[in-house]
Amino acid sequence: MPWDEFAPPFPDTEPGRRCRAALQVATEVGGLADTWRRAPLQALARLHTVAMTDQVPHEELGRPRVDAGVSERLTTLADVVTGSEAPGVVVAGVVHAEVMVLRPFGSADGLVARAASRVVLVARGVDPDALTVPEMGLLDLGGDAYGRALADYEGGTPQGLARWLTFHAASVQRGAAYARTLCG
Repeated sequence: MPWDEFAPPFPDTEPGRRCRAALQVATEVGGLADTWRRAPLQALARLHTVAMTDQVPHEELGRPRVDAGVSERLTTLADVVTGSEAPGVVVAGVVHAEVMVLRPFGSADGLVARAASRVVLVARGVDPDALTVPEMGLLDLGGDAYGRALADYEGGTPQGLARWLTFHAASVQRGAAYARTLCG
């Protein structure tokens, strides 16, 4: 949806439902920082629930897919990020990529990944007031570059991880610059 048309009420179309979900999830970001610090899987479940309410059956809301390895990988992610001393931008990048690659819910995974990254930025003090707009940084860098960077991460090499984290950090930086134009 063009930015100048992004305003509620959204039409009852697929793009309209996605926009409504994005706006609902965005309102959750700041409030989930404390939850993220102690229970990141609960925060991910909340983001999915908010995004997909009235779009998937109630019993699927906030529940990861039952496919082999999904639950274990989510648990590993939660263990790693809660114990990590890495900078917030790095942790946010890993969370973003891991949720995108794993697609744990099977619906709204991209939205959950981007929102979870923002929650980490808030929780880690990088963006305590949730003012940055890293999604605008992603748009600015381009969908093709985003896809390539995620593929690099998914490849599992140290170089691929470095390329993804560099890309992610650039999107956060551009999102912060965009926020300055809005606030300034």
